[in-house]
Amino acid sequence: QQLAHKVQLLVPLLLLLHLLSVGALQAEGPTPWNHRRSLHEDTSAQLGRGEQPEPEEWKDYMHQLNMVTVSNQRLANLLGPVLNYRFSMPEVQLRKGSTYVGSNSRLRRAVRDLITGQRPVKIGVVGGSITWGTGASQRGVTDWFSIFSRYMVQAFPKANVTLRNGCVPGTPSSYMIMCLELSVDPDVDIVFSEYVLNDGIDPKNQIHGSGQVKDVERLTRRVLALPGRPALVYMQCVSHGMATEPEVNDHRTFAQTMEDVYGSVAQYYDVPSLSLRTAAYRLAAFKRREGFRWANLMDKDGFHPGDGGHKVMADLAVWMVQQTAIDVFTRPFNKQDAELVSEPLPVPMYEGNTAPETPLCLFQDMMAPLVLESSGWDYVNEGTEEKPKKGYVTREAGKPLKLKINTWRGGSCTRNPDTSCAIKVFLAHLRSYNDMGVAKVECVEGCECGPRYIDGWHDLHQSQTFLAALKVTQHEACVLAVTVEPSRVQGEAGNDRQGSKFKVSGVMLSESSEEKYDKDIPDGKWGMTGHADDNNEQIVITASGVEKATASSFVNV
Repeated sequence: QQLAHKVQLLVPLLLLLHLLSVGALQAEGPTPWNHRRSLHEDTSAQLGRGEQPEPEEWKDYMHQLNMVTVSNQRLANLLGPVLNYRFSMPEVQLRKGSTYVGSNSRLRRAVRDLITGQRPVKIGVVGGSITWGTGASQRGVTDWFSIFSRYMVQAFPKANVTLRNGCVPGTPSSYMIMCLELSVDPDVDIVFSEYVLNDGIDPKNQIHGSGQVKDVERLTRRVLALPGRPALVYMQCVSHGMATEPEVNDHRTFAQTMEDVYGSVAQYYDVPSLSLRTAAYRLAAFKRREGFRWANLMDKDGFHPGDGGHKVMADLAVWMVQQTAIDVFTRPFNKQDAELVSEPLPVPMYEGNTAPETPLCLFQDMMAPLVLESSGWDYVNEGTEEKPKKGYVTREAGKPLKLKINTWRGGSCTRNPDTSCAIKVFLAHLRSYNDMGVAKVECVEGCECGPRYIDGWHDLHQSQTFLAALKVTQHEACVLAVTVEPSRVQGEAGNDRQGSKFKVSGVMLSESSEEKYDKDIPDGKWGMTGHADDNNEQIVITASGVEKATASSFVNV
């Protein structure tokens, strides 16, 4: 009875203490949640998401976080602007969407440097049309990487942070293996990778030995081996047909995606992975909750996210950064982390699945080391300093531009001309509507290939970059010659007219003699809006604002 009496007296006292503590918190000023709402109200209104998740769960989350102290300081105060973001997704869904975290050592290092501001930090992204910005109502504003970029600039005011969107629409991961240098800086600190949609489904439904998984592994190795030893993060999207109602003919289930097989690569290389599918599926497909149905998240085509889906992807990236920052404050970057960051890459998960060690996309300034002879050709910029359109130009017939390239890929191939081991070499050239000539491209030393006549003229009133493919045998010192033919010759398109100008702006080399490595690269107009296209602008966001530039603007030879 005495014990019961003491408990009865104690309960009101504890309640009083709790109320006093809440009052003390409110007396300190607005909670991080209230500050966050006021800072990002414009973003929520702009996205027009309809029903937003109940903020009570986030209020509770922030209240609990505000009770945590580190070295006698409230963690929420230490994090400051890092917490200034309004999520559209419930917390539990963001946890579900963080499908693999691992040791996170590389990201912990980058976030530590963002917090301290001790050095500049670069963040990049590679992928296809989704992350490029397709489906968003305003590219550079409502696409997920732009939302994330603006958050990062505001969240880490001490840091000099640069975020660059190097995505190329319509391309699979196998393309970026060849052209990575044109999308990310060599000293980049964090790289996001988004390829589940564009890589498609393995036609043989293979789990072990899938060509797509091998491509992702080689791209992973290329990124992780960059000089800055960056953190790599997979951003996985839904595959074709998944974000549709079950009665739709091409509907795909939760399991019909390469995402889960890519998970083995993530775990093998300790790469964090975020999933739009896993974050959204419960609300979109099971509960069909208004504001989170597939129709609310996806664009009308059903496979590109709309503004709602892009916001969820940004939520996942921000949540990951916030959780990493909390982790850094409560468990600082240590010796074990440093060892993991500096550790050499393991042997390939698939035997012999090594990535190329040298650039395979050599456009504009990167062409210079290839040139053996250029008499009669001038290296000119026909664009501007901000939007360069550089290349070797001639108006003289009979003067060869000679390029020395390495087409050797090894394996079972011999150094004698072996057409069964030929690789594709793509010559980037200009097509325009005025004074353009026809050039003959041929192998003149070391390697063999059939001559090809490339027409620089077309009847469209615009100037565009095209790719012309040649099958070239393997050799370490393969020399190609590009020579303008005499006037009034008939080109591939059957065009009979005078013209002498021809412009070469780059060379792209296939990774292997196997057709699958270059099957998605067209012979003709660069329809994938690739790196060779002078009109494909990359978006860069810093504290100073937003800039747009072509891929060649970032190349340092």
